Amino acid sequence: MDRLDLLKGIGRISVFVSLLIAFFLLTVKTENKLANRLFAWFFIFSAIDLSGFFIDASTRFELNLEIFRSTACLLGMPLFYLFVLAVCYSDFRLKWKHLVHLLPFILVNLVFIPRIYLSTNIDKLVLLQRSIICRRYT
Repeated sequence: MDRLDLLKGIGRISVFVSLLIAFFLLTVKTENKLANRLFAWFFIFSAIDLSGFFIDASTRFELNLEIFRSTACLLGMPLFYLFVLAVCYSDFRLKWKHLVHLLPFILVNLVFIPRIYLSTNIDKLVLLQRSIICRRYT
């Protein structure tokens, strides 16, 4: 068994377990629903990020979804921070000031709109070929 196959298998198991835990956290009856929902969304975004381990480079034709998947990891740590706040403080509520944690995700995707999301298919294929070539030499 190749190490890459082992990594893909571990990635699939990790994504499945993360989504299973997230489903449990979203459906369980408890007093601290906000903390459970924040932690569930953390697991969902972690599963989206971990799904890159078992997606082959040959199947990554939809570059818009791939870039969005790779920028979704910018939401994981703020969700975990808000989860810790919700667990530590019993009177914690989400406020408008907590939206500042979305800024890195929004800014990165705004930068990518003209360069990647709205670019032509030829430009995307050139970018994909360059990234595949760079992976071979590293």
